[in-house]
Amino acid sequence: MATNIMVMDGKSLKAFVENDESWTTFVNQKFAALDKSHTGKLTRTELQPAVAAVGNAIGLPPMGESAETDHIYDEVINTQTDTHLGHLSIRLL
Repeated sequence: MATNIMVMDGKSLKAFVENDESWTTFVNQKFAALDKSHTGKLTRTELQPAVAAVGNAIGLPPMGESAETDHIYDEVINTQTDTHLGHLSIRLL
């Protein structure tokens, strides 16, 4: 299985994030890809793959392999979802 890896230096990344049109398009596409229920809101379940990918990218064990790192994953998901509603809305970004 081939994996696409893009390496960006800080200058390129900063320019990308500061370009409102490019950044908004990127965020909207990523959000839509995660929003499997097409509600405009990400549930904890829908958000988990993105959090797991970030964890993998920074060298954390996969979800479910370590209670210590599972706590980290849960904290990240909890901070990104409305704890009363249980979802992340694109408007919250």
